[in-house]
Amino acid sequence: MTCPPSPHNIFALPALVKLLLSGCGKRPPASTAAATNAAAVASSQPVSGTTDPFLTQQLWVFVQQKGRLPADFGELARNCLDSRPRPPAGMKWVIDATTQEVKLVPR
Repeated sequence: MTCPPSPHNIFALPALVKLLLSGCGKRPPASTAAATNAAAVASSQPVSGTTDPFLTQQLWVFVQQKGRLPADFGELARNCLDSRPRPPAGMKWVIDATTQEVKLVPR
């Protein structure tokens, strides 16, 4: 015999599912808003550079919350980061719209 679900458990279930899915390491699906964003479709070729895992995860959070890619790295930094990370000399952060990753590339 099983007990009926507690009302507290019913409300906790969606939050638990969201928490579990957010940490699975998979990229969020590309939204239609991101596809039409002029900055996001500027290039159909992947950017050649070194992917930063933390910044890429923050990018995915931005896309999940806003339904689009940020116009540039500055918008991502203003919305999702406590401070803007300084790239090494001669390098800059860019958002690769094709792969939805933040990469470090030469200036």
